[in-house]
Amino acid sequence: MNVDKKIKELEKASRRSRMAIPVVGCFLLFIVAVIWLLNKYINIPTWLSIIVIGMTAFGFIGDVINYFYCDWKLKFLRHETGEE
Repeated sequence: MNVDKKIKELEKASRRSRMAIPVVGCFLLFIVAVIWLLNKYINIPTWLSIIVIGMTAFGFIGDVINYFYCDWKLKFLRHETGEE
């Protein structure tokens, strides 16, 4: 029963990450475009651009890593329980 609960939680986390990847990716592209356009007209400090883009990129990378980790763990747990 405990393994079934872990499988359900991992499926939810995997689904949540899979749904967040395109959203965060589009948000990252939007942020980059806005910063690029603002830099053409207003001088934005480089450190501010790096922080804003870096935080968004780390969120995107975190979702991708979480998705692949959850899928790997699900494959391992399903193989352990005999499910396919």
